[in-house]
Amino acid sequence: MIKTNLAKTQNGVSINFKGELKKESIEAMVQACRDGNCGCDCAPTMMPQISDIAVSGKDGDVTITLHSETLDLKSVAEAMEGCDIPSSKA
Repeated sequence: MIKTNLAKTQNGVSINFKGELKKESIEAMVQACRDGNCGCDCAPTMMPQISDIAVSGKDGDVTITLHSETLDLKSVAEAMEGCDIPSSKA
C-alpha cells in the first residue's frame, strides 16, 4: 500500500509517497506529465501554473515538489485522486 501526504510549502506543494514504490517509477510519472501525458486528473490549467517539478528521496519514500506561486492543496489533492501511482509490488 502507498500512503500519500500533501503539504503546502513556501514554494508550492509537496507530495510525499511512502510504501512499495520505486523512485524511478515516480520520476517516469513526472516526466510523462511534463510531456503532456499526465496520468492524473490534472486540469489543463494546472501544468502552466507549475514553474518546476522536483523529485527527491529514495525507493519507498519519494517526494514530488511542485514549484508554483498559485497552486493550492485542494486542486492538487483533487488531481491526485485520479493518479495511477506505480507500485513496485508485482
